[in-house]
Amino acid sequence: MNEMDENRIIDKPQVLTNIRIQQLLFENVTKIYIPNSTVKFPLNIPVQKIILDNDKLGTISDKDQCISNSLMGTLIDYLTRIVIFHRTDAFDFLESGPINSVTSNLQDRELLNSLIEKCKNDMQDSAISTLTKDQIELIEELCIFEQCFRSGRSFSMNAFNSLDDITITKIKQMLYRSKYFFDQYGQPAIIDYHCFISEREPIDFPEDYLNKKIKDLRAQIIGDGDYLLNDAIVDFKVSINTRESSAWKKQLWVYYLGLIPEELNDYGVKKENIQWLVNFNPRTNVIFKFNISTISERGKINLLIGIFNDLEASTFQVKTLVNNYLDSLNERDISTAEQAAFIRDPFKKYKDGIWRILRDEYERFQWNFAKRYGVRCKYNGKLYLVKRNGYYIFFIKSNKNLCILHGGARRIVHHDLQYFYDTLPLYVENMKKAFGPYNQVLHELSKEVKQFHGEGRLHGCIVDIDFYDHVYLDPITAELKIYSAPSMTQRKVYSSVPLLLNDRQINSEDEIGSTFYDEITDQFYTYTYQQMLDAYRKNEKLGNFTLVNNEYKLALPTNANDFLFELKNTDGLAEIKEEQFYDHNMYTKSRIMNMIQSIFNYHTVCLWNDHILTAKPQMRLYDAGEIKRKRLEQQEALKKANIQRQKAKEQAQILQRKKDSESRVYELIHNFDEMQYRRTYKGKHVKEVKVQSLLSHARKLKTEKCNLGVIRKLLELAIRNYTLAKLKNMILNRDFWIKLIDSSQYQYTLDSKDIAVLNESIARIDKLIQEYGIPKEAGMAVKDNDECAVGFVDLCFNNAIVNLDFLDLKGIQVKMLKNVRSCGAVVKGKQLLIYNVAMDNLYFVK
Repeated sequence: MNEMDENRIIDKPQVLTNIRIQQLLFENVTKIYIPNSTVKFPLNIPVQKIILDNDKLGTISDKDQCISNSLMGTLIDYLTRIVIFHRTDAFDFLESGPINSVTSNLQDRELLNSLIEKCKNDMQDSAISTLTKDQIELIEELCIFEQCFRSGRSFSMNAFNSLDDITITKIKQMLYRSKYFFDQYGQPAIIDYHCFISEREPIDFPEDYLNKKIKDLRAQIIGDGDYLLNDAIVDFKVSINTRESSAWKKQLWVYYLGLIPEELNDYGVKKENIQWLVNFNPRTNVIFKFNISTISERGKINLLIGIFNDLEASTFQVKTLVNNYLDSLNERDISTAEQAAFIRDPFKKYKDGIWRILRDEYERFQWNFAKRYGVRCKYNGKLYLVKRNGYYIFFIKSNKNLCILHGGARRIVHHDLQYFYDTLPLYVENMKKAFGPYNQVLHELSKEVKQFHGEGRLHGCIVDIDFYDHVYLDPITAELKIYSAPSMTQRKVYSSVPLLLNDRQINSEDEIGSTFYDEITDQFYTYTYQQMLDAYRKNEKLGNFTLVNNEYKLALPTNANDFLFELKNTDGLAEIKEEQFYDHNMYTKSRIMNMIQSIFNYHTVCLWNDHILTAKPQMRLYDAGEIKRKRLEQQEALKKANIQRQKAKEQAQILQRKKDSESRVYELIHNFDEMQYRRTYKGKHVKEVKVQSLLSHARKLKTEKCNLGVIRKLLELAIRNYTLAKLKNMILNRDFWIKLIDSSQYQYTLDSKDIAVLNESIARIDKLIQEYGIPKEAGMAVKDNDECAVGFVDLCFNNAIVNLDFLDLKGIQVKMLKNVRSCGAVVKGKQLLIYNVAMDNLYFVK
């Protein structure tokens, strides 16, 4: 089943065999190698769940983000490496890889190299608070290359989305959580460590496996992990799941088993010191960790035995495939066409009736006749065949249920086998009446696609032009949709085949369009988009295209939902959808039609609904030309409406920004003029200050009866001596603050109000540090070139200096504004900030 189109089936045994051999030889850790069928991961391991409290955001939702969860996970991982640990070489492994492993042409290779170089130049001094949209999108683009490298796909810019403000905010929030995690649990000794498990040395490249001697083939597990601390293996899981899955624990365990001693030695890490296996989820801000010692010795042995048993089984399967594949084909020396038909369809000689059959027969029928290669019936129970008038239904019967089979899948039915034998002819007759004309048109459409060198593979409602490009014929509206689909959630629709082929010729990463196997000549053929376009134009002049040009009339049942009974709703002709982002309704129809087509293609009923026995198809003749004209009119109307809505939205945004700007200035002027606070600037100075809050609905701290000088001094001493990270984990009671007073030889008696203000101030200043990082100094006298003091700074960050104010009144003190400006003139290149802790107002001074 193809990742780009889930209805697509690989139908060439040789291609499938080659892919299967590579899958067996090279198992990746991320596939969670230990299968439940062989050995279960211990369930009684005590896992610690730790919820970090550095923010109050809870789970960061994925609903409003504009990129996929998979890409978000990769993006957070690499931004953590680059921004937090300044590993701007994180993508170097892509640059040194073979060109075909990441990109399909030299132009993409040059783009990749330029992006890696740009990352190294632009991201050297990056910080979370100053990350720009351009910087994040640069890493996003590199992450798409990385995902292509991991999956073996060719690079495509169709996967790239420009990031909106909501998504950027979510990314920064998760990065702050990642930074806090490492601040608490220690810095990595190794970033991007490697894992390898095998009994023998691996072969160099997957394509070499057929050139090796059989005895040298050996399955292996490979992978690269996220972070290795001196005492823990840490893996990031950016997921909305609030529980840790067994698969995550298995993955960590396999990483631990596959640590490479030589790599550990290079970084001074000892495997015996690694005690913890840790999953951290920045989306939920939750840590799951368990101690390796909690796995019993018997559990460890069972896990190891299970892994090597599976590797041995994979190795055996590879050897069997390599040794026997060609021989097994040659053994089918068929003397007559009749014998060949019986080998492909072992049930051809069966008479009408209800039969108990063997699994081998059923699987041989699926592989050789139904062309479902690799299908196996893995469920327990007895297999039965109901055959009547040349049509089949397959069932599996257990002690509890009777199920109808569709390939390797099953569905419960609620009648006995005799019922299906009695009603099978009527069921088939009604289905053929309803969709016989539609099925015939699909086969004619497939022939037309093959005439311009398209693949013409038919599955469900879809005919393949090539791997990405398809023609879809709707079984309800008779509408033809010509489209290109780089993924299951994105498509671009064209009004004609020439427009699609021309667009693909210009914008495709590869000149090759279609590649398919001709069973008659036993050869593979490849055609460029230009060759396909030339063939189309030649056949069009000869009048060979009716269907792809929307010039057909098709009979379809108007009560199609009576037959496509699993479809919850339909997208009728009046429903216009945004083609770049759409639901799976189209594919749902195609999957159902794929099961219905088994009646036409190999005389097998794969799904059952009693309603079809009484449903009478109400047929209507649809005119494709009229359908296309209406669709184009509606799309044009939709486009105009979208343009008008966008203009109205942009105008509203401009007005709102202007209103917000005027409102902020007015509020500041109102605060200064109305309160008549003497130590506050008025007039023109107000416009040089911006203000924001760090907390949501922060209460005002009552500090008017506190000794603010002592409050400031104690906070300065606490931050300097302990850092905020340590202070948050300490008991900040009266004894703590009294000891701090004594150590400073400062004479003052604290009451409960003072302690409450001190503790709340610690929490509020922590929000400031989350925004600007750990301060370089606390309580710093700023001196000019003559070593004369020009001012005093409470907190000095890498890119900002901050003075703290504790007066529970709005506004800025004159002396404090002068002080921070004087300091800024000496300490150049930093933001000038005044944070009023009591009011939770952060002022940005121009």
